[in-house]
Amino acid sequence: MGEGEPVPGAKAGGRGQLMSRAPVTIEDLERWQEHGAIWRTVELTDERATIELCTCYGEPVDLVGSDAPELIEFVRSQASRRG
Repeated sequence: MGEGEPVPGAKAGGRGQLMSRAPVTIEDLERWQEHGAIWRTVELTDERATIELCTCYGEPVDLVGSDAPELIEFVRSQASRRG
């Protein structure tokens, strides 16, 4: 599976299609939070992070991921802060 491809098991979009986009970046996640929205870690391994982007009310909007080591470490550090 390459970057930007749908994540296996991804939730279907409004029209029943898998959601996908370019690999998510640290800046994307920070900007998401700055605008009052939240994100949740769906899967985190040493090789990949899969993130669910949600509205400020917790409603899922998109499912994104990346295999970039710096993003994986960022997600891991945020998870330890969130408790």
